[in-house]
Amino acid sequence: MLRGLALLPLLFMVSSLSFGEAASSDTDRSIKDKLAAPPVFLDDQHQGPTLVPRDLPEQVVPFDCRATEAYLHRVRPGQYHFERAQRLLGQGLDIIGCEAFGLERFSNEKDGRPFAADQAVKEAEAAVALPIGLEQWRPGALRYILMSAYRNAADVYRGYERQRNSENDKSTARVFDEKLRKVKALKDDAFAQSIQHGRTPLIEAVLKNDQEAAAKLVQAGADVNGTDADHTSALRIAVVMGHTEMVQFLLDHGAKSDVPDEEGTTALMDACGMGRSKIATALVAAGANPNARSNDGSTALLTSTTTPRPSVTS
Repeated sequence: MLRGLALLPLLFMVSSLSFGEAASSDTDRSIKDKLAAPPVFLDDQHQGPTLVPRDLPEQVVPFDCRATEAYLHRVRPGQYHFERAQRLLGQGLDIIGCEAFGLERFSNEKDGRPFAADQAVKEAEAAVALPIGLEQWRPGALRYILMSAYRNAADVYRGYERQRNSENDKSTARVFDEKLRKVKALKDDAFAQSIQHGRTPLIEAVLKNDQEAAAKLVQAGADVNGTDADHTSALRIAVVMGHTEMVQFLLDHGAKSDVPDEEGTTALMDACGMGRSKIATALVAAGANPNARSNDGSTALLTSTTTPRPSVTS
């Protein structure tokens, strides 16, 4: 059923090609971009995002957007950033129904810059940096999204250049053109080989909730505050996965309780948003700031009271 829904935009766009053969080259390319994602990325082995994300912990209620966002961001970062880039580029379907996790706050322009275009590049590059969770799409999908983000940003900045006669905009467009050229020059195999998939052994142990392995790694000198390419620490993984004893172990061995990610979200916000009261209590006891604000203005209290479950503040 979902695959059928995913093909609707394709059928609509194909039928529309019979009208107005005099469309501009920009419009033609826009149509081709939309045709290429996501249906062409899907087949019997690669069926795209599922209604309920894969491997979702039992404690996370399906369709709870905040909890799902936290889980995907930490555990399946490739999928999280890939889908956000798709939505910012006007591609893909919001299968889960959360409008790609708060992307409405990215306006088209901010401080004189095309915020949505810039953010699409950041999301695509983040997906490339740690492409875990992208096995649901055919090989080549990630390369396409990265190229689409660079091409879109270059086009947007060229439009700004024409409007404002700005050398800065012209220079920025050239930067994105050059990035696009380099990615296009790589064949799919070469592009795939250029991507790093690794996480630290400590993070892998925490994902498996293997406290014995984590203890051995810490004793051997593993950095308890080390992060992966998506700025995620072992503590953030333990919080999202609901591994209460692992959280306490990491805190007892020097894990920082209050480090924000690139969105300004803290471990305490994740814990409160997911209704993990014991973990939230442990984080506060370790010095986490309950008044810290994320980039969208959320606090731990707000994430708790806007989540459809008993609040951790009760």
